[in-house]
Amino acid sequence: MTPHDLDTGGILMTDHPGPELLRRFALGELATAEADAVVIHLRGCAECRAELEPHLRFEPAPGAGPGDARRQPLDAYDRAIDGALASVRLHGAAAVRVRKRAHRLVAELRAGHALELPARQDEGGRRRRFPLFEAALRYSWELRQDDPGRMIELARFATAIAPTLGADGYTPAQVADFQARAWAELANALRVGEQLARADEAITTAFEHLARGTGDELLEARLLSLQASVLGSRGRFRAALEALSRAQAIHLRRGDRHHAGRALIQAGYYLGYCGLPEAALRTVDEGMAMIDAELDPGLHVAALHNRVDLLVDTRRFQEARMQLRLHRSRLLGGQGLLNRLRLKVIEGRLEAGLGNLERAERAFRTARRRFRKAGSRRLAAMASLDLAAVLMRQGRLGDAQPLIEEAVEELVAIDAAGESLTALKLLQKSREVATLTVQQVQTVADLLRRGKSADR
Repeated sequence: MTPHDLDTGGILMTDHPGPELLRRFALGELATAEADAVVIHLRGCAECRAELEPHLRFEPAPGAGPGDARRQPLDAYDRAIDGALASVRLHGAAAVRVRKRAHRLVAELRAGHALELPARQDEGGRRRRFPLFEAALRYSWELRQDDPGRMIELARFATAIAPTLGADGYTPAQVADFQARAWAELANALRVGEQLARADEAITTAFEHLARGTGDELLEARLLSLQASVLGSRGRFRAALEALSRAQAIHLRRGDRHHAGRALIQAGYYLGYCGLPEAALRTVDEGMAMIDAELDPGLHVAALHNRVDLLVDTRRFQEARMQLRLHRSRLLGGQGLLNRLRLKVIEGRLEAGLGNLERAERAFRTARRRFRKAGSRRLAAMASLDLAAVLMRQGRLGDAQPLIEEAVEELVAIDAAGESLTALKLLQKSREVATLTVQQVQTVADLLRRGKSADR
């Protein structure tokens, strides 16, 4: 590949990069325009990704289990793609060493090691903290479905270490980028941990740091995606969709169909939350046609999950059942704990839609119990409302009333906002369950479910 094959704005590269160029890309030796073009090409070329992978294999840390070895190719490739431009700009020839160190630190964190600042200097005489910063954020993200408390702890650690990264030789603008990234990831962790007011404050802080940064568009797009998640959890769906539209525009301008498709899939969630399931289904399908399932299997599984949910919303119950049966093993195996439990809620909703109320009751009771065990008060309370609606359809008003009262108190305490809070207060005023209809309870349950986005 020669320079004239590249769009210097980093948008398109039609020719396949040769083996030597891929090797230099992995080492972080390419100029920014070349590296940018390689990134875009790799998004759509499985053949070149396969050629690149051998250059990105890392040895597992001492004591790492077989699960860590299985993760290595995807983790390494993910780092190369998402951090390729940053590696060129920030690390130069040291990019591979920095990535290896971050990879080993993630493996140590998985093994239960504590976070510690580096005590020894590297070959250049500096105490490099960036690999620890990177590892903390990456492992925080891994825990988003299984351990929200630890997720928050790691992201908060990253916000504390980010201002010190100037000691690694980074400029003030680069340090501001690191701070923006860390605060945005903390906002997402706080959202997952159901601390919504603090999540709002953290994402605002992230954009304040971004304004003092290098102007990195990819970082801005990442912040917009996380901002949409926070806004959606606060019931501000229109603002969430606007943020995703801006993120999608950035990716399309760069010729990155995969991430533009990801933004569409996320937008589909919020169209569903707004009560537009048919539009949401079309948007998710359009996004799924743009993404590379091989590159990001987790996103593909999450989109499948949401698609089944939307089929239930549109009362296409038989198609939803067929899709659930077809993809069950993938859906159960490709997601974290909370999303696996959300699948149980979808099953309950599907059975309720088909009129199988006893099966629906069992599914909602199981989901409610397991959400509680997992420490998710919000999701347990939402399952309680779904369960109460099924009990009311069975004529069991006395069993439904305490579930409704408990769920409303829990959800108001957790910090519901917007339409969700209004709907909950209406339920709260109806002290006798006999004054409520099944439709009222189910409407509130649906509204709350739409307002709690699953993080993908």
